[in-house]
Amino acid sequence: MQQANGLFGPWSKDTRFFMLYERNDVFIPLEIFFEWRKRIEGFRDRGQGIANVEWKLVDGMKHAVVAVLWPHVREILEGVVPLTDPKPSLKL
Repeated sequence: MQQANGLFGPWSKDTRFFMLYERNDVFIPLEIFFEWRKRIEGFRDRGQGIANVEWKLVDGMKHAVVAVLWPHVREILEGVVPLTDPKPSLKL
C-alpha cells in the first residue's frame, strides 16, 4: 500500500493508530472490534507502516458521536499534538 501510494521514507513507518469502540455498539459486534484489532496489530508487527496502536473500549456512545466521546478524543490528542503558545504568532 505504501509503494502504491508513493509513501516512501522512514516517516511512512511512523503512523500512529487509535481506535475507540463502544462496548455496546448496536451495529458492530465486539468480535468485529477484536478482529480489526488483531489485523491492524499484525500490520504493525510486520513493520508495515504502523508504529503505534492504541485501543480503548468506552461506554455510553451506542454507535454515534455523542458528548461522551469527546473526552476520549481529547485524551488521545493531548498525547499526540504538542502544546503551543496560545498567543497568535502572526504579526501584521
